[in-house]
Amino acid sequence: MQPGKSVRVSLPVSNIGYGQCLITSAKVFGTNPSGHRAFRLLNPPTFPITLANNQGHYFTIEYKPPLERAAFEGKVEIKTNDSVQNSLSIRLVGEASL
Repeated sequence: MQPGKSVRVSLPVSNIGYGQCLITSAKVFGTNPSGHRAFRLLNPPTFPITLANNQGHYFTIEYKPPLERAAFEGKVEIKTNDSVQNSLSIRLVGEASL
């Protein structure tokens, strides 16, 4: 892809536990370079999101690198009420041709 253009990816999150799972937040951060905004969460939902057993939700992440740079790294952090793993971090990597 070329800088200035965008691509969207669906990120599925599922509740494979036995009880309800509450997703309390989902945020996108630019990590390299720090604070960039090449990645963003499109149409952020109203939180919390309640997922019953075997239910899922899709987040849409957009990558749109600016014209002056082609490679970026970031992460999506999802917070839940899960007592074992209440935070999930997913690495994002995007590149474009200059």
